[in-house]
Amino acid sequence: MLGLLVRRLWLVLLLGALAGATAYLMTRGGEETYERTTVFVLRPSARVVDQAIPDAVRGIAADDAQLVATVARVIETDRFLDRAFDKALNRGRIEGYTLGATMVPGSNVIEVSVQGPDQVVLDRVAESFATDATNWVRTVYRAYALDLLEIRAPEDPVSADPFQVSAFAVLIGLLLGVGVVFAEAKARERTSVAPALDLAEPLLTEDEPVGPRVHRVGWTGSREFHGVPRPEDRPRTGPRQP
Repeated sequence: MLGLLVRRLWLVLLLGALAGATAYLMTRGGEETYERTTVFVLRPSARVVDQAIPDAVRGIAADDAQLVATVARVIETDRFLDRAFDKALNRGRIEGYTLGATMVPGSNVIEVSVQGPDQVVLDRVAESFATDATNWVRTVYRAYALDLLEIRAPEDPVSADPFQVSAFAVLIGLLLGVGVVFAEAKARERTSVAPALDLAEPLLTEDEPVGPRVHRVGWTGSREFHGVPRPEDRPRTGPRQP
């Protein structure tokens, strides 16, 4: 296996180089993507007394986890993203911008990420979205308030780095090359093992008369050929001994 791997090293390196070059060409020159994350916490409103809470709202509030999931699902819809663009830039949504919400397990914290290619646009859209989301919860769920905790604005893009993608692709290509060599080694092992021939058994089972005796045709381990009488079966030509 090791010897075959050394002989096929050129193939392993070639597959790794091809994978890395392909990944780099596919990711090079792509548009960088940035992200702004708004962090909210959903809490009971301190301005609403219990007598003012409608029965329907009180029923929803009985399960905080369900309410948090509902709010997170609603505010990540395209409607909120369109309204954020309209209020921040006085225009419709620009293609290439996405919105997604996640919940922190075991808490009432909701994180909403806005991604896009322009950091200035992201800053304005994120602020507009945070204001719109808090106002919506205040209007729909009067017993609760959606408070904005922070807006995270990393300067580095979140899109994949072409060099990192290429390095990962090279590793995958090398592993694929090693797998090909391993498969070739296994195939050679299967083809090189042949069933041993039992020389003690004749190749033919038919009996053929040869000379004065019946001789079984086939290789018997001696130097005779098929159909050739054995020495004791050959007629004597010399004078008889008294």
